Amino acid sequence: MAQLQINRCKVCTRPLPAGVNKCPKCGTEHQIVPEVVNPLRFSPKEAEEYKQILEQQTKANPADTNSLFGMGLVYLGLQHYELANKNFQKAVEQTPDNPDVYYYYALSLFAHRSPATLSALEAERIEMWLQTALKMQAKRKYLILEMLLLQGAFKGKGKAVPFGKPEPEELLRQALNTVQEEDELYEIEQHVVISDPRNRDFVAELRGERKTSGASGADSLRKRLAAYGQLCKYPKGDEDGSSTEEGVMRLMDPAERKDFFLGLHKPNRPHMESKESVFSPVWFAVKRGIICFIVWIVMCLIASVCWTDKREFAIRMSAEEYVEKNFPDLKRKRKAEKVEEVRCDSIENARLDSIFMAEHVVHAWEYRHSDSITVEGTGVLTAEKLAQLPADVEYMKMQGIMTGWRLWAFLFCCLAAPLYWVIAVILAFRNCFRSRRETAQRNRTTMNTYHEYERKYESRPTVEDYKRFCQLFVGPNAGLVTQGDVVSIALREAGISEQDVTKGKVYLFNCFFDCTSDGVETTNPEVVLRYMGINVAVAMPDQVLYMKAVWDTVEDTLPRFEQSSIMYSQIAMFQKTEDQIIIKSNTGVELVPITTNWGHLPSLFCYQSTESSDLLTYSRTRTTDRNEFYKSLVDMHGRYNKQ
Repeated sequence: MAQLQINRCKVCTRPLPAGVNKCPKCGTEHQIVPEVVNPLRFSPKEAEEYKQILEQQTKANPADTNSLFGMGLVYLGLQHYELANKNFQKAVEQTPDNPDVYYYYALSLFAHRSPATLSALEAERIEMWLQTALKMQAKRKYLILEMLLLQGAFKGKGKAVPFGKPEPEELLRQALNTVQEEDELYEIEQHVVISDPRNRDFVAELRGERKTSGASGADSLRKRLAAYGQLCKYPKGDEDGSSTEEGVMRLMDPAERKDFFLGLHKPNRPHMESKESVFSPVWFAVKRGIICFIVWIVMCLIASVCWTDKREFAIRMSAEEYVEKNFPDLKRKRKAEKVEEVRCDSIENARLDSIFMAEHVVHAWEYRHSDSITVEGTGVLTAEKLAQLPADVEYMKMQGIMTGWRLWAFLFCCLAAPLYWVIAVILAFRNCFRSRRETAQRNRTTMNTYHEYERKYESRPTVEDYKRFCQLFVGPNAGLVTQGDVVSIALREAGISEQDVTKGKVYLFNCFFDCTSDGVETTNPEVVLRYMGINVAVAMPDQVLYMKAVWDTVEDTLPRFEQSSIMYSQIAMFQKTEDQIIIKSNTGVELVPITTNWGHLPSLFCYQSTESSDLLTYSRTRTTDRNEFYKSLVDMHGRYNKQ
């Protein structure tokens, strides 16, 4: 229990501040008795008396830890939680080695609320103070409060216990084997609302009472989920048939759900691409080399045949160049005419060719040294004339070469094939090494992808974990979705307050979307588990409101519901079939049917409990019993007609 050291007058029993030797009420001196009290048991009158005394002591000595702690306990007993928090926080700063201060600080942070209603930040803060107290001393009341927090704020919401923390059941076993303190459960129940059915069982067991049946809702959900046992194949065998809280909690992250489908089946080892052989460009070079050599031989033959008997062109050009260089005073026209006159039509052999060249040069030389510009050097070339030729004329007959496009054509015939072979071989080797590098990169990418999918397969949650998550997603108080359960979302979208639905019922049916009246279309988990059909119908005083949506289970948010509103004035009757509740109009036309069954499978989540203590599934307004909802529709329709 909470203990506080105080002084009391022995005569009138009035509490006295520390350091006072005379009672201000009865005047008795030196009749002071020290006493240990529990401020959480004070009556309102006693609490006010002690509060005044402790406030005086705190003002007189701000470092008085006992007074600060006592003030916190008094305010906690009065349920002034904010003031209690301030005093406990100051006491923690001054006495960091007192575990009781941490414990009562954590207890005040509950502020008479259920652990299930705490935000994640509040739960983590309380858990931090409790852990500090437990590390100093594992008292029974510390273990109990930690157990209630972990069960209500984590496991009761479908979440896993934080990493490194014990399970609530383990904390219960430790508490049962720890010395019991006076008023420990009383103190906790005064400031913590125990609403979780499992927590109520824990408290009953701590008191030695029989367990309640409050967990029937969760048990029924598990039984209902078992009805889907044949819905999916289990890629991992029996392992996929089990569910853990840790696996369900992981699936709260949409990225984990996407990875679940990516790693649902074990991937097959991929086939690696073969690299191009390094000998392929060598073989290419050999083949192209043979072809290019043959082409080169042919082109050289063609060049030799086409240009061997065309020496006059070379000679004529050489003569022109010579005249251009040595006779600049001649007019270009006369020079061209003179050169044209000495052309030869054919060349019989090399000797005549040399003579022909010499004649050209001699004629040009004679023309240069003649007295008249009209002299035509047509004389016969003799040995004397040859002897008279200057040295540069002899040199000229050995310098005749081809020029212009004929030269380029000759070079092309000789060099095209070798150049093509060299370039083709270089490109072949470059393409080969590039291809090998790209193939290696693709193989690395393929293997990395394979290992990634293999890792996802090995570490993913089980198929049962996924079905359990989908079941809790639509359930009330499941705590998996920040926006609330699907029925509340549907009513909010329709602008309806559930408090106004007093006579009628709110009907929920949800099932995996690939379930049909003829059974399950497929047993592939990636097809069955991906989408869930959700149907919400409301029997209102003047109309029937039907809302339906298909939830992609990898998304955290639901799509907007498709709404259909039918006034009772348009309705003639209701007809119940195996799969639907059919609404017929006054003209006999079937209006929007309300889906109540798929593939003879029950709604994945249901409101079946009749006990108000079962907070998970109990509701006076909501139902998943098609017969109950059908009866509600008929009653509401009858009430409307009577009006």
